[in-house]
Formats: sequence, structure tokens, C-alpha cells
Amino acid sequence: MPDIKPGAQDMSETPHPDRGLTHVALVVRDLDRSRAFYETFAGLSATHERQGAGPINRVVWMADPHTRFAVVLVESDALRDTP
Repeated sequence: MPDIKPGAQDMSETPHPDRGLTHVALVVRDLDRSRAFYETFAGLSATHERQGAGPINRVVWMADPHTRFAVVLVESDALRDTP
């Protein structure tokens, strides 16, 4: 059992706490390869896809049907992800 500070909640005993996060956006170079990775290894499916504009080529939202969280893949050759 990890050492827990007084007053802190042990998150390992809380089943799937909802943190209120809805999505995370990732800049990728190859949307098709990235999409295949998340489908294969995370069990996610595309829920929305659109063409981009400007420096963004395409965007796809991927989600697990059992949660409200999505991974948004943003394909761009020009953008660099934030540090």
C-alpha cells in the first residue's frame, strides 16, 4: 500500500473517478497510422472526422463507446505539438 498523506484520497480505491476531462488533442504527422494504432491498441473507434484548413490537414475524434473521453488526432506537416 502506498504511503498516503493525511487528508489525501487513495485514488486506487476509487473506481474510475471522473476528472471532468473530455478530450486530449495530439498533433500527428500520419493520421492513418496514428488512427490504426489507437484502434488496435486502445480499442478506440472514430466518432467524427473532417478535413482541416490552413496548416491542419485532417482531424479525427476517437473514443471508447464506454467512456466520455476522446483522443483527437490533428494531422499537420507544419504544426509542432506544444512542449
